Amino acid sequence: MEIKQASELFFKIITSTPGIHAIHELSNDEKITKDTDDENVDLIDRIFTFESTPNVFSFKVAITVLEGVDVNSLNTDLYKRVQRTFKKNKISIDKLIIIVKGVK
Repeated sequence: MEIKQASELFFKIITSTPGIHAIHELSNDEKITKDTDDENVDLIDRIFTFESTPNVFSFKVAITVLEGVDVNSLNTDLYKRVQRTFKKNKISIDKLIIIVKGVK
């Protein structure tokens, strides 16, 4: 599977997960996320995807969660969904880094 396909698969999972309000752009500096998001950047392009070995992927994403959502449960649920979906597609996940930028 190619990086683009893995990224699309992860994007479908994260956008269908209840409790996630927004996906933010990542930055390449110490601040991790940008202060403001460029509206011209597609949501899927806000997810950093890296293939560490063939068919083993790592993801990094910054999100805003809805108020009242238990972030620990959200992370656990998201990780389980990714593992289950990827296993069906015969690919593996190496790292899943979720940065919670804020609450809405």
